[in-house]
Amino acid sequence: MPASQSVSIGLIGAGRIGSFHAESLARRLVDAELVAIADPAPGAAERLAARLGVPNAYLSVSELLANPEINGVVIATPARFHTSVVVEAARAGKAVFCEKPMALTLEEADEAIAAAKVANVPLQVGFNRRWDQAFQEGRAAIRRQGRLGPASALTHPRPRPLRWRPGQDAAMDDLLRNADPRLRHAFVAQPGGEAGGGHCGC
Repeated sequence: MPASQSVSIGLIGAGRIGSFHAESLARRLVDAELVAIADPAPGAAERLAARLGVPNAYLSVSELLANPEINGVVIATPARFHTSVVVEAARAGKAVFCEKPMALTLEEADEAIAAAKVANVPLQVGFNRRWDQAFQEGRAAIRRQGRLGPASALTHPRPRPLRWRPGQDAAMDDLLRNADPRLRHAFVAQPGGEAGGGHCGC
């Protein structure tokens, strides 16, 4: 499409992070227009759409994807649904921006990537922390030292359990998916095992 033409976006997920993306799409981006919101929770999409002046609100992803006006989607559902929604959106021919993490397993990530390739649609994952100044400074410090020693702790404002599995705890999930992958592998459990190599303090 011409560079000057506005891109019509559908938002899937009207929770906390979905509401943040909705605000950005509706009020801060020049060449994008939020035209639809979908969320299975009764009233969630309608309330957010009414607040932001978005013309379409749906209870199902399929309804949103059937809207021919939509060029691309922002996926802000709970992480366990990311892969299935990415696949469905790609098959519908929509460009996809997916909140982190793209998937809960490597197999699911491969499935999402393959669906986007087959459909020939863009797929982007929102690793916004990669550009955060504090994260950049941390990476620079690691590079100056020339190596990364064993990870011993990740901290979070609230106490969290030592034993953790992906998907068990939303706050720990968020903390780990924002960590550099070189740190994350030390804390994420292998299939059938517990997370190891560290603890999460308060």
